[in-house]
Amino acid sequence: MRPAAHWQDLRPAVFAGAPVGEEGRYRPVYFDLQDKAAWPLGRVLTDLARTIAERLGLCQAGCVPKWGYNFYKVEVAMTLNARLESSTRRLFPNLKPEQALAELLLERAQKNLIKYQTMARQFQVKYGVEFNLFRQKVMAGEPSVDEEQDYFDWELAETGIEDMQVEIKRLKPLSKKA
Repeated sequence: MRPAAHWQDLRPAVFAGAPVGEEGRYRPVYFDLQDKAAWPLGRVLTDLARTIAERLGLCQAGCVPKWGYNFYKVEVAMTLNARLESSTRRLFPNLKPEQALAELLLERAQKNLIKYQTMARQFQVKYGVEFNLFRQKVMAGEPSVDEEQDYFDWELAETGIEDMQVEIKRLKPLSKKA
């Protein structure tokens, strides 16, 4: 450890050892933590990695070693996850995060199901037939531009209904309402 030569050496710091060649020999690296309390962990670790690499001559001053970027990516993901977890605890206090996500996905699937069912009903009222009969009519003849567009939109609605029913069936056991 470096002796405190003056007041600057009394600041919070990290002392890291880095191998310099001979087995058992390490070069001390001084890393100042002052004014870094507000930094995200990834930035601190990246700066520490850069300082060590510079002291060992592995890169030029100001470089960011490849492994430093990984610290930053991990920290960003951890921060985002912590924020989401915090919101999940506030909005769903009695649920595990997985259950809360299942609840949200289930609600979205139910809303989408209603939207697709409404679309399909509107086409059924407009044409006075079920989708299968309308499809046969479109395939057998020469539909107008509007009929062709309605066919594609109605098919989208029918496919959406099927997809959302599958998702709801899959999500119900994962939610608290199961």
